[in-house]
Amino acid sequence: MLLTTGARFSDIADQHAADAYVQRLIDADTTALGIAVGLHWDRVPATFVSACDRLGLPLFRVPYDTSFIAVVQAAARLLDTRLRERDIWALDSQRAVTNASMHRNGLGAAIREAASRLGRWVGITDRSGRLVEFAPQSARKRIQPEWIRRETRRLIERGASAGRIGTAPNTEGNDGPGMQMQALGREGRVLGVLVVEDHGAPDHAERALLGLVTALATIQLEHRAGLDSAAATLRTAIVQALIAQDLPLAEKLASGVLARVPREPVVALRLSPPTGIASSFVQDLESLDAGSPG
Repeated sequence: MLLTTGARFSDIADQHAADAYVQRLIDADTTALGIAVGLHWDRVPATFVSACDRLGLPLFRVPYDTSFIAVVQAAARLLDTRLRERDIWALDSQRAVTNASMHRNGLGAAIREAASRLGRWVGITDRSGRLVEFAPQSARKRIQPEWIRRETRRLIERGASAGRIGTAPNTEGNDGPGMQMQALGREGRVLGVLVVEDHGAPDHAERALLGLVTALATIQLEHRAGLDSAAATLRTAIVQALIAQDLPLAEKLASGVLARVPREPVVALRLSPPTGIASSFVQDLESLDAGSPG
């Protein structure tokens, strides 16, 4: 916010010059212009009133008896109050998202709570770019799944610390909704991507909440991957029992893992895996299965 006595406004003689002055303030990210009266000007110059009105810069009059320091102190109090309010919001939101993550489908519940608190849609993809969690469901029609798939694969290739802000095309091919994307996982093992609707640069409170969501999502995806790895080991044991023609053991192992074990005669086929499979390809296959809620 710029406060001025207008001592040099006499050099800005016409409307064009006033427009250029106000535009420079806007380009410099000035949020408002305060002009003192009673020193150099009895009233705010009409050219500046017109320029601020047309260009959208807030303009206010500072009376002679009001010091600039009083305006600065009032602004500082307002900013301090707003920061405290945002800090309280951040703490409440982080507590709510953390509590939600303790539910049975913790990741889905946490995403729904985060979306509600942020007032924007939030999603989690697996390594293929398929959305495995998304909230609110009413916002699905506003997203571009294929764009998310493509950008997810690009982030996966860049590693766990990768992130970007992009704009997906809409159905007419023009710029659509903005998105923030952050890879989830650890070095050497990316598990998915957090995708959030972009409403401009987040403030410190929103950054804190998104940081928590990123950490919780990584933990939950690691947990799902661990459960699926254990289930895969158990399925291997079931196949080995079938190969050994030990159907009772296979049925016992399959309890809670498979819907049922086929009745005899059972035929099992075992294929020799090709050599030289990239670890990233194996992780992609595991991610497809880990994407379903555990």
